[in-house]
Amino acid sequence: MSISVYGMQETLSTCMRKLVISANTLLTPYIHLLPIFKMANLTDAQIYDIIEQYVEIKVDRMTTEELVERVSFDLKDWYSDFSLDELKDVIDVNDEGLFEELVDNVTNLTVLDTNNTGGKY
Repeated sequence: MSISVYGMQETLSTCMRKLVISANTLLTPYIHLLPIFKMANLTDAQIYDIIEQYVEIKVDRMTTEELVERVSFDLKDWYSDFSLDELKDVIDVNDEGLFEELVDNVTNLTVLDTNNTGGKY
């Protein structure tokens, strides 16, 4: 790809290289003002603690709607990995007979008679 810069044709990579060089040239005199942060060698336990702290902050900032949406998404994703037998076992442990009711809901077409006409038009 070729780009015209001030009437000169240059490749995109050349333009990007010049942009980076310009940015570095502009920032070099001020580099000492930037905070220096070195990534510490963290243990697995420390990384877990960071994650735990961040999750707590993230959850505290979420609205109830966002929490419900997130949990619903995660549960759907979690249960999607189950076999049908595993799904039945999990559902029935919490509510005996619920699995059969849910199967009935998705396999039988229910017609709602909103006009109370007994299905007649």
